[in-house]
Amino acid sequence: MKTLKHGLIVLLATPEHAQDWDTQLPRILFGYRCGIQASIRFSSHMVLIRRTPKLRVDNFESIGANF
Repeated sequence: MKTLKHGLIVLLATPEHAQDWDTQLPRILFGYRCGIQASIRFSSHMVLIRRTPKLRVDNFESIGANF
């Protein structure tokens, strides 16, 4: 819940995103769903979908891109 609350606060504090918060909400929710929940020791994504979520950065690491 802390991640979700922080994401919303940052989003609303950013002037360019304050008006289109509803289009940015899926990104915040995806971040929340990828986080490990203390009570179940898994991410909610893992519990619902039964696989580890793939992030865009995972694609770059698999092709050997340097950051």
